[in-house]
Amino acid sequence: MTPRHILCCGRMILLSCLLLWGTPLYAVEYMPLEIGNYWIYETAEGQSETLVITEMATIFGQEVFVRECTESTYNLGLKNFWTSGDDGDVLLYGYTLEFGFAYDPPILLIDAPLNVGKTWTQEFNVYMLPDTTFYDVWEITMEVVEEGLYEVGAGTFPGYGLNSYISMRANPMEGFSLTGQMADSDQKDPDYWFSDGVGQIQYHTDDFYMLESYFGGTTATESFAWDGVKALFR
Repeated sequence: MTPRHILCCGRMILLSCLLLWGTPLYAVEYMPLEIGNYWIYETAEGQSETLVITEMATIFGQEVFVRECTESTYNLGLKNFWTSGDDGDVLLYGYTLEFGFAYDPPILLIDAPLNVGKTWTQEFNVYMLPDTTFYDVWEITMEVVEEGLYEVGAGTFPGYGLNSYISMRANPMEGFSLTGQMADSDQKDPDYWFSDGVGQIQYHTDDFYMLESYFGGTTATESFAWDGVKALFR
């Protein structure tokens, strides 16, 4: 092989490595959506809430996953509607219990990739459920306010804390979160904490709920180490 051939081969190998290095080798899942997936949360006082992906539904022509609250003091029977993308984006389409709202376009709850300080804003129409009567136009701004390792009952997971800020003419959400769960309107902490491959690891609604167990079984060490490896490909 001549020096010129060696140089050409070397360039091709280098190009292949660069292409491989720049291509994600995994799908980010801040909200793993599969029927049967479940998450069990507890507060410091022992109050629990169980969320389960129970079925598929259709909202404004879009197939969505239904996450139902199957055990809760205040939110029993609550259903909210989700989709997610391979890039990690998470979309919330609304919720229903005795009443509810549908969001069109859906709320981009997570705009991946996440990093502290990132914000995104969108305007969306709000419709009352179950009859889909138009109600109002709202605007939401999401902000990634923190990143860290979070120790909960299910393990220790790397994740992000997010806040939501909603602009509306009236305030029908007083006492409720975007997902329909009863909420403490005075709380100032992040609203949601998410971890890749796990979902919500903790959240603040009527109380502060931490993940006690879930459909997966990733240990703290595995979560942290794998997160570091994946970061190389972002």
